[in-house]
Amino acid sequence: MSGSQPKRSRANEPAAILSGECTPLRPLTEQKIVELRETLKRDKLKPWLWLSSRGLHITDFYGKPIRYSGVAYQGSPRLVFWGFIKPFLQDAIVKTLDETLEISHARGYEPEACIKEAAMLLYGGLIWDVYVSMANMDRKLRGGRNWKSAGSKDITHDANEMVSFLNKRRDQIIQGLKAERPKGVARHNHPATARLTRKGNLRPMTPRARQVWQMLPIPSS
Repeated sequence: MSGSQPKRSRANEPAAILSGECTPLRPLTEQKIVELRETLKRDKLKPWLWLSSRGLHITDFYGKPIRYSGVAYQGSPRLVFWGFIKPFLQDAIVKTLDETLEISHARGYEPEACIKEAAMLLYGGLIWDVYVSMANMDRKLRGGRNWKSAGSKDITHDANEMVSFLNKRRDQIIQGLKAERPKGVARHNHPATARLTRKGNLRPMTPRARQVWQMLPIPSS
């Protein structure tokens, strides 16, 4: 590892990332992603910088307390730091894509284009932004006053794993837009109408979130 800034991998970068095309929903989608990202940084990441001085008192995605006092940033605390963020990012991805789908239908925009655009924005504006910020925080927590000389953690695996989750969710929704609904398949049982559970599995969406899917065909399993 070197002391340089983490660099974004282009291995899983959406093809549309270099496209100049945009939908009418782009400004709203960007705003929502910025709000989600900055809230996550403020409430869940920034408190880690106080680990060695004030201690750490936050909750994880499932409401379980994460508390440390008088400990160094190594071993268990570092493992928790890099692991606890995953469900927050997954939830932000699911919510953003689902809300984009709902709004695109409500406003009469092309839903597939809006979903692809939202995925592109989530890629750079949420996933890589958050993991780069975490890598910089990791350097500060490990290096202390000499943090600039501390090596940067390679975030490629973490970021690409989340990008794969994003791509899967995006493709799942697009498949639902394109395919015909088979007879006898209940909408609330289809994986495209589900949210994350504690173990990372999918559970049915709320009635409000499911309303938009009443307009959509559902693919066969």
